[in-house]
Amino acid sequence: MLILSRKLNERIIINGNITVAVVEIRGDKVRLGIEAPLAVSVHRQEVYEAIQQEARNGLGRLPAKGKPIFQLVGEYCNALGRHGPDSEQARAVLEANVGNAEFLECAGALNRIKRGLDRESNGDAKGGGA
Repeated sequence: MLILSRKLNERIIINGNITVAVVEIRGDKVRLGIEAPLAVSVHRQEVYEAIQQEARNGLGRLPAKGKPIFQLVGEYCNALGRHGPDSEQARAVLEANVGNAEFLECAGALNRIKRGLDRESNGDAKGGGA
C-alpha cells in the first residue's frame, strides 16, 4: 500500500485521469472529493462489499442473453435517444429481451421519462412562440 500525506485542498492524481482531493478535515474525519471517468466506479468500502455480496447472492446475475442489465439498458437508452421509443431500433432491443422482467421494468420507466421530456420540450417550444 502506498501511503501519502496531503493537506487541505491538496490533490493526488491516479493514472492521469482520476483526481482525489482533500476537501475538508473535521476532527478525525477527512472528506475526499474524487473526479473519475464515468466508466470508473467509485464506492465507499462498505457499499462496494454490499454490491459484491448481492452479486454472490445472484442479484447481480446476467440475463439469459449473457449481457449485464446495465448494458442492455444502455443499448435501449441509446436507441431511445437517437431514434425514439417507437423506433425500429428501440423495438428490436425490447423484443430481444422480452423475457427479462428486470430489463422491461427499466425500459418502461425510461419510456415514461422520455415521453415526459418530449412533452415538456414541445410545450416549451409552443409556449415560447405565442
